[in-house]
Amino acid sequence: MSALGFFLVVLALLDAPTLLNGDRRATLLAILYTVTGTWSFYTAYSVRSIVNTEGSDISHLMVALKSLRKLLTLTPVLVLILLILSSRAHLTTLFAE
Repeated sequence: MSALGFFLVVLALLDAPTLLNGDRRATLLAILYTVTGTWSFYTAYSVRSIVNTEGSDISHLMVALKSLRKLLTLTPVLVLILLILSSRAHLTTLFAE
């Protein structure tokens, strides 16, 4: 999870030059990568806390599972939003002709 979070934050940083051009899609993707990457770091920290602490393993496990559930619930919603946005652009070019 930490590696995934790091990879997504790096992708957001790589999109930084395109943000200066005012591209909405690049801005949306950079925000998506940043939020998802940060959330993955938080989930990984909660899972790591299970191993590193004593006496509060169940509470750390519950926090990690709640965070992971929210992250995995967010993903299909974001994919649907991105599909709608990309299909809207394709449909407008198709019917504009």
